Amino acid sequence: MPSNNSRRPSSINCKRAQHAQEEIEMTTSRLYVGNLSYQTTEEGLKKTFSQYGNVLSINIIEGKGFGFIEMDSPESAEKAKDGLNNTELDGRNIRVDEARPRKEEGRGRPGGRKGRW
Repeated sequence: MPSNNSRRPSSINCKRAQHAQEEIEMTTSRLYVGNLSYQTTEEGLKKTFSQYGNVLSINIIEGKGFGFIEMDSPESAEKAKDGLNNTELDGRNIRVDEARPRKEEGRGRPGGRKGRW
């Protein structure tokens, strides 16, 4: 009788592995940069990221430890992501990833009351 202990990869795991092996191209030139030191400046980020292309804008979110950088092209953004993700900047290992699109809905208060408390 065959043993039930033999483990075959499930079709879900196979699809995940196949997806991870495919090269995924970035579709935006906007990057999320996380785990920033509170001492990191816009000038420091510009100097670091400009090695990979022209930096169009930088937005550091005060007191939150993250920010956004817009590069001149998706190709430049991908090069910066590949070159800088999990590297040290100002004493911290930064996380660089493609920024998610902004959500336009849901900007009011929870429950739909929009300021009438």
